[in-house]
Amino acid sequence: MAKSLHRNKVLLERTRATIDQSPRPTDALLIDLVAPFFVVHLDHLDGWASRIDAETLQRLPLFARPNVLLGTEEEIQRSACALDPKERVQFRAGIPVFKVPVPIDIRPQASRGGRTKDVIEIALREALAVEVFRCDIELRAIEALRARREGRSVDPTDIPEISTLANMVWVNDFPTKGRKVKANRKGNGPADSDAWCDVFKALHDEGRKIAVARTVGASRPEEVQRAIIADIFSQGALELTAAASKITRRVELMMRGYREATRATELKHKFSKRQRKHLARTDGRRRKAYDPTKVEIMTKREHSILTQNSFSAKELAEIAFLADVDVNLLCMSHVLASPEFAMARKLGRWAQGKDLTFDAREIFLLDRLVVPENGRRPPSVFAEVHELLADYALDVMPFGAWRERLAAARTRH
Repeated sequence: MAKSLHRNKVLLERTRATIDQSPRPTDALLIDLVAPFFVVHLDHLDGWASRIDAETLQRLPLFARPNVLLGTEEEIQRSACALDPKERVQFRAGIPVFKVPVPIDIRPQASRGGRTKDVIEIALREALAVEVFRCDIELRAIEALRARREGRSVDPTDIPEISTLANMVWVNDFPTKGRKVKANRKGNGPADSDAWCDVFKALHDEGRKIAVARTVGASRPEEVQRAIIADIFSQGALELTAAASKITRRVELMMRGYREATRATELKHKFSKRQRKHLARTDGRRRKAYDPTKVEIMTKREHSILTQNSFSAKELAEIAFLADVDVNLLCMSHVLASPEFAMARKLGRWAQGKDLTFDAREIFLLDRLVVPENGRRPPSVFAEVHELLADYALDVMPFGAWRERLAAARTRH
């Protein structure tokens, strides 16, 4: 018990040092600072460790040594570690449930005025703006290509900006800088289409400025636009409906990511102010400091928002690639795929023209993804993520070049 307390104290000190050194306030915990735990049913205590699947055991060295939480289902559900329906089925069957706590930093400045945006929120907003700018051009190019196949000549730059994309994408409760755009009665689109177009126009203008810096060889937005149109036109066999669907899904995913990051940071801001208010209180009946630990100041709804599984592992890998963020701060449900998320971020940087080197662990992962033995990747619960990363890698560099690069890297390591 004493060793466990000392280990948690060390982790807490390292976490605080990480937060203090950040250029902006952050709720981030590095993976090696996270203390995960297994939730084990008291009725299935005997031999519980032998029921942990092999892939989870293989990935556990990513973290500090896990703790173990024992209890009946009623006890666990009354605690802050309540299980979701899928986890409860696993728990009842005697399979240990792997959980990672969601970190919340109580910020000193949270009680003074407005909210300071978090690092991930800023990064997701910028990446979303770039995707809106890029995808708007892609959709207009697809419309022009469809017209060309029908024997008509249409200049994609003459097609009205943003209207096509805005009419194809809707995300409920999307945070806007101006007035909130409400959903229609069916809840599948905006009640005010003009106001919704204004949201996309604002994102388009932001993305237009950022896209130049993220596009290799571009110095002006017009150059980015021409490159995107040329790329679409070069794909003569492109299945247009499927391509348009893929484009709009990418924007919708980034909008959801930004919405969830904003929702979480706003909630943490409110929670921080509430916590500080409790810390400052004194108990009028006694001459001693008020004990905030005896009062539950986070509601079940707030807790569920911070811990909900809003994204699949594949979606998080896409966000990591597009936004270059630690997606575990957005959703902790797939934290075991952290090596894959880190690789997605690295490939995303490479796609922006930054030539990078890889360490031994990354080379091992790339070997399994890009040039697997017998042409088949090893089975994994993250197979969809592996397929996506392989596609990203081959978009950045052709297969032959990968094979040579990885062979040379294996020799060095």
